[in-house]
Amino acid sequence: MEYYFQPRALFNTAVNDNRRLRLDPGPTVYRGLTDVRVRAHAISETFYGLIAPRARISRFEGDSLLNSDEYFFETFADQMFQQGRLRVDGSYSDTATINSELEDSGRFGTNGQKRSYIISPAYTYYHSPQLLFSVSTSANKVDFDGENRGFVNYEYLAGSMGLTYQQSDRTTWTATFGKTIFITEANTRTESVSFMVGLQHALADSVDVAYSIGPIRSDIEFVSTVFGQRPSGAISIANVKESVHAGGVRIDINVEKRHERGRFAASFNRDLVPSSVGEQTATNLVRGETTWRFNDYWDTAGVFVFREQKSEAELRPASNRTTYFVEALIRRRLSRTWKVALKYHHRRFIRALGTAADANELSVSFIYDGGTPSVIHRR
Repeated sequence: MEYYFQPRALFNTAVNDNRRLRLDPGPTVYRGLTDVRVRAHAISETFYGLIAPRARISRFEGDSLLNSDEYFFETFADQMFQQGRLRVDGSYSDTATINSELEDSGRFGTNGQKRSYIISPAYTYYHSPQLLFSVSTSANKVDFDGENRGFVNYEYLAGSMGLTYQQSDRTTWTATFGKTIFITEANTRTESVSFMVGLQHALADSVDVAYSIGPIRSDIEFVSTVFGQRPSGAISIANVKESVHAGGVRIDINVEKRHERGRFAASFNRDLVPSSVGEQTATNLVRGETTWRFNDYWDTAGVFVFREQKSEAELRPASNRTTYFVEALIRRRLSRTWKVALKYHHRRFIRALGTAADANELSVSFIYDGGTPSVIHRR
């Protein structure tokens, strides 16, 4: 067994003209951020393990309520067997809602904490070099602190079974059956079942495409408040349990083009996503990203993301929203372990009524990267 240690740190300063994405932009704010993480690896011929703690501390001038202390912990263990593979992933995050809700609830008036606990075991059985079966499960519990009454705590359980057939070196077929259960403290329960078939194909040595599609159906139970009037004239209030059904199509498309000096990738995803508004949302996500290395010292990167979110079965149309952002950065290597980066970021947030808010951010970062981890102990 070999053990590796890989530290990384980022020191960032930024200016943002509408950090809370208000319709009437508030004051320009200035941020100082320190992001420190460590990745500890354990590797053998049949085992790979990782422990990765991380801390991200942000301080703002101009709106001190945006200040946040965020902590993350990730771990996984991956064990290979003669005809199988077992992997268990786990993570914990304690993040600021001013960051976690940028694409979800759109509630930026307060800045509390969101705590998420995830455990995800998965097993793959290799029936032959061409055919394999897989089964996976996942449990996610999300809690918001008591000051954030606008957010809804929830639990999200997922399970799937899959079949993969490698037809050739370039072509692979997949089929996956999945089920999810979404439970909120607002007495909402959603069970969704889906089936997807997919194709992964290498069009050329440097071009890969992947496509999967299939139906999804949800059974949604929720509690609504009904107002009535008694014969005496008094107003009565009752909580009534109701249910609705919803259906749709899941789609996942990915295209990647690699070059000796860079990479371009584009994707489109349509899926149901758990949300802190107390329901699942039907989400369309378009993403494009590119990187390019000019030489050993200079490189650049760009990202575009478009996200359209709609209430499942239109139960809460007020939660419908659209967001997109674009960012571009250029980096300069200063030494083997240090880089400096200049980044511009633009974000637009469009609410259900069509009102839009924009934010622009310019930042400078100094990045320390331990690079390829070195062996710290061998046993």
